[in-house]
Amino acid sequence: MKKMYLFFLASMGMLFSCKKSDHPAGPPNPGQLSATISGELGKTDSLSTFNAYFKTATFADADVSGGITVFALANSAMGTSTTGAGATMPDASLLKDYIVKGVLKASDLTNGKSLISLSGKTLKVTVSGDTIRVNGVIIKSTPILTGTNYAVYLARQLFQSAAPVVITVWDATKWTASKTSGELAAQASVSLYLHPEDYVSQGTPAYTALTGNDGTVTFSSLAPGTNYYVVVTKGAISNVLSQYSLPYDGSYLGFGVAGITLDGSGNYVKLDANGDGQVNLSDIISQPYQTVSASNATPVSLAVSIGYAFEPMQTVEEVQAKLDGVYSGLKTFYEDLLLIDGAMSDDAGCESVATYCPYDAFTFTAVSAPLSQIWTNAYYTNISALNYILRDVPGLTIPDDQKKDLIAQARGLRGYIYLELMTYFGSVPINPDLAGSSMHPATSRSSVDDVYAYVVADLTAAATDLPATRTDKKTLIKNAALGLLAQAALYKKDYTKVLTYCTQIATGGGNYSQGMNFGWLTSAANSETIWAPEFSNIGTSSAWYYTTAFPTVTVSLCPVLRGTHLLLMTAEAKIATGTDLSTASLILNAIRVRDGLGTTSFSNTPDGYTVLNETWKKDMNRQGGRFANLVRWQTAMSVLGGNGFQPDKVLLPVPQSLLQLYPNMNQNVGY
Repeated sequence: MKKMYLFFLASMGMLFSCKKSDHPAGPPNPGQLSATISGELGKTDSLSTFNAYFKTATFADADVSGGITVFALANSAMGTSTTGAGATMPDASLLKDYIVKGVLKASDLTNGKSLISLSGKTLKVTVSGDTIRVNGVIIKSTPILTGTNYAVYLARQLFQSAAPVVITVWDATKWTASKTSGELAAQASVSLYLHPEDYVSQGTPAYTALTGNDGTVTFSSLAPGTNYYVVVTKGAISNVLSQYSLPYDGSYLGFGVAGITLDGSGNYVKLDANGDGQVNLSDIISQPYQTVSASNATPVSLAVSIGYAFEPMQTVEEVQAKLDGVYSGLKTFYEDLLLIDGAMSDDAGCESVATYCPYDAFTFTAVSAPLSQIWTNAYYTNISALNYILRDVPGLTIPDDQKKDLIAQARGLRGYIYLELMTYFGSVPINPDLAGSSMHPATSRSSVDDVYAYVVADLTAAATDLPATRTDKKTLIKNAALGLLAQAALYKKDYTKVLTYCTQIATGGGNYSQGMNFGWLTSAANSETIWAPEFSNIGTSSAWYYTTAFPTVTVSLCPVLRGTHLLLMTAEAKIATGTDLSTASLILNAIRVRDGLGTTSFSNTPDGYTVLNETWKKDMNRQGGRFANLVRWQTAMSVLGGNGFQPDKVLLPVPQSLLQLYPNMNQNVGY
């Protein structure tokens, strides 16, 4: 009986328990909820003014049915610490501007979310990292008070009007000795961003306006205390002086301006951002870097200077001077690669010149000279200059044919540089920027296929617009671009394209009759020469390299392309495909007779390659490309193994100095 009695009591307990859960608690009572929150606010002295208003507010059932979230203002944020003062919230109805329906956790306050206050006003939420802003005002990221039906966040005034912010814009490109700040810039676009990331992502600015004829613009309704990033543009000039075309780590990078002071050249005085007494790459800072913050009492003024991160060239003379600089400035690049190729191949030894002895013995490393010089000459000095030309020439007021020629030369030279880099280093970075002293901090190596496509695009465009002839052979012409395209196709073993390009040269007036006695090494006017740019004039500086090979010839230059080079490429393409061995034999025999080798014949591809190897080596001795040929023909190990060559040395190493500057770069295998 006792057990049955206990079971009965337990059953009734369960019954009553179930009935209780079947009737959940109703919505909060407005009065009780208000009293609860007010009681909690009253425990904090710094919220006494806000609490005084809160006590007087009345709420409807609909206001609090799902609970409420309150953005409470501390006494200091209301401009007074006296309870009941009405300087900033004269009417308790304004209290509802700071209350929204629902209990919001911090995770509910997401970027871009709009909240509607009980008074019907919109509160815009923005989030950057761990910082939460409401109407541009930072709030404490976690509630200071929470309960079943409420959450209270600490905030500042969300709707108070601020004193005006006046921004004055100076056009620094109008600098003169008597106008040391430039000229006031009318109709300049002034944009204010809450976060620099908004600018990078091309998001909508918080405020935008144009300057008037006096170069000023006034913003009268900024949220007080909010920091805005200032971006000013007028046409191509701006105060965002980005050094690179792509952002890095969420912002663009560039130099700041040392106030609005300009030096005698009219260029910016760059900001010594790290204060070490010198301006260099260490002073590059995030852009946009200028900020302004509205005050709730005093008007704020800001002067902004706008200009060019890289001043554009205005005349054809400036462009030509920069282009001429590339034609001559590539000498170091060309000479180093040509001598390294000779030392690594069976063309030459180091001839007691210590710089090249490690390449002769295959003991070179990523810190060996002159690898770093090759890269800095290519990227910093010349590719950046060519990018500069390609940016500015389209805007010049010059005849279209002159404009096309300048652009074609720049693209042809750029394609040539990348072709050489790809041949000896494999995958290399593609650098689109103008900065002549650095590449983008996140620079990495593009794939060989991407670099090859870039080379072909540049050289194809160049071949389309370059003239067929010039008065000299120092400047690029159409056939030179086509010859470089054939060389690129040979690198990829695309023999059909090799024949296509060489045929275009032959049928396009490319009659480069074979010279005698190595005349192409002494004069650019030689009938066989296609392109002997100024940078190929290396005979004087490297006389030691040629003396033993050409004891009766005083070498002055080494052309990049000549007619026999095209014939050799044509013969290789025919031998590799095995489709026209007889023509390949005729081509090679014509060269061999000129070079004193005597005629020969072959009826299969392996024998054809044997003849090609001997002929190419004799005719192109110490003129570049021998090591690249041995690698392409896969005979480097058999020819150079005794010198120390190993299969992991088919490419040169990326300079260690570049790897240290650009962490995303990787090294070639074997180094």
